[in-house]
Amino acid sequence: MYCQSSRNFPSLVPGYGLCGLTEQTATTVSDFMTRKFETIQEADSVKQAAKKMKDNDISSLVVVDRHSNPIGLVTERDIVRKVFVIEE
Repeated sequence: MYCQSSRNFPSLVPGYGLCGLTEQTATTVSDFMTRKFETIQEADSVKQAAKKMKDNDISSLVVVDRHSNPIGLVTERDIVRKVFVIEE
């Protein structure tokens, strides 16, 4: 089966919904989400974030303020695209 990424294109397998999921077998985000996550302070360095990701074998960190309230997310992709990629 070929998975379509848009509602405008039907599945190539009759009887299946988007990506082979029917309403009965569709799952929610909570079925996939990570319940245990690592955080990093907003004032910490990019180097600290990269090291924490490497040490914990993860690809994202929840960024928290000084009161430990979540304020954002930083990912490996963010670091690669915004820090290590030199624009031509």
